[in-house]
Amino acid sequence: MADQVINQELNEEAQEALRLLEQGQEVLETAAGSAPEEALKLCDQALALFKRARELAVDDPQLNREARVAVATAYSQRGHQQRYSRNFAGSLADLSQGLRLNPANAEDYYYRALSYLGNGDTRQARTDLVEYLKRGENDFLREQARTRLADLAPGKDDPAAGALHWRNEGMRFNAEATKAAQPRGDDAKPDWFTAVRLYNQAITAFNKALELNPADRFTRIGLMTALKDQAEAYRKLDEYDLAVANFDRALEIQPETQFIFYKAETLFQAGHVELAKSIFQEYLVAGKDPGLRARAQSYLEAKANRVNS
Repeated sequence: MADQVINQELNEEAQEALRLLEQGQEVLETAAGSAPEEALKLCDQALALFKRARELAVDDPQLNREARVAVATAYSQRGHQQRYSRNFAGSLADLSQGLRLNPANAEDYYYRALSYLGNGDTRQARTDLVEYLKRGENDFLREQARTRLADLAPGKDDPAAGALHWRNEGMRFNAEATKAAQPRGDDAKPDWFTAVRLYNQAITAFNKALELNPADRFTRIGLMTALKDQAEAYRKLDEYDLAVANFDRALEIQPETQFIFYKAETLFQAGHVELAKSIFQEYLVAGKDPGLRARAQSYLEAKANRVNS
């Protein structure tokens, strides 16, 4: 009998939580079409309703998650209303609370960046714009975020900050290019053209970073990765000359023998067999990687077989 009473109480609490969530949603919808001053009051009302619903739903995991997201939404909307009223400190507090409860709300990283800018904090604004570009999918906001990031890039008056900014930009573009070249999903296909474009942006960013800090080892690693991976994309597009140019640039920056092999392999695929043969032989003199040495030897034997046939 006692268990039945407890279950009945939980059911009643869950029903009340649902009623409060619906009531709060109606209030938020009204706030969306109201002037900022009135909207702020309505957001406060919705927030109180959602918080009470969350308290009542503490023993119902699914309902509690819904209530938590509702609280996050109320903080988010109140944060936007604060921003409209140019209360940037209040906006930052609310948007941060909303993101803490629901970090999947990607667009609030963009709008929190605007509040940071309104508050004069360009460093935090850059951080949030980058975070939005990692998470957000709205094409217009992504373009706006890129434009604002370019405008906020530190200049030569602060070379350390500028180098770090452009290195991070290069890493971000590298990651986006890799997603285009290696998409997830059984039916997903590589988008080599998009990958090439993004690797170009990564290379440009790394070059700017090196101008400000030529000795940065991590920037060089990022640039070498971008050159190598873009060369692979070029090969998938049968743009062998462009791939060879990438390997030549990589060898100028850091003469690693693997790039000698990949240059030779690309020339072989492009039909420049004699030139490829001479570079494979160069690799066999200097290269230590057992796998690449075996592949180089196979290419040389394939050439010999082609001559003998």
